Amino acid sequence: MVLSWLLNSISKEIATSVIYVDSAMEMWYDLKERFSQGNGPQIFQLQKSIASLTQDDLFASVYFTQMKGLWDELMNYRPLPEYVMRFLMGLNDSYSHVRGQIILIDPLPPMNKVFSLVLQEERQHDIGSVLVPSIPSATFSSSTKPVHMVEPPTRRPICSHCSIPGHTVEKCFKLHGYPHGY
Repeated sequence: MVLSWLLNSISKEIATSVIYVDSAMEMWYDLKERFSQGNGPQIFQLQKSIASLTQDDLFASVYFTQMKGLWDELMNYRPLPEYVMRFLMGLNDSYSHVRGQIILIDPLPPMNKVFSLVLQEERQHDIGSVLVPSIPSATFSSSTKPVHMVEPPTRRPICSHCSIPGHTVEKCFKLHGYPHGY
């Protein structure tokens, strides 16, 4: 039945060259040997792209998305178990703490869990770098200025791309993309 299905699935010209094979497996191997193309150049190019990809100025989510796209394409050719390590090696040094914690987990967690941990660390970085309005120290000392004349607290940063306060252009979601699940 499979042999019949294969014969009906290929062109008549090709079918005449395999019509006398004894099994579907024999036909499959014959056709594979004749028509398959090597994947070496594609695998080489994908591995080269993966090896050269680093986070640099990207958000962790953008870096992960770019790398995952390359990995998924490479998975079509062959699975690579070292994704977690490669992802961790490309992260900026500011993630060394979470990278060290992940490396100590035995066995290594799945890639999506690793990304979740890195994303949590990135959010902690963002929380730590939020500009807290600074109140001039003079307001705590004895001042002769009336209360209504105290200098206002410093303003939050305003993005030069979208003009929304609270972030700079380097961290603008509208420019660099929103994190997964945002």
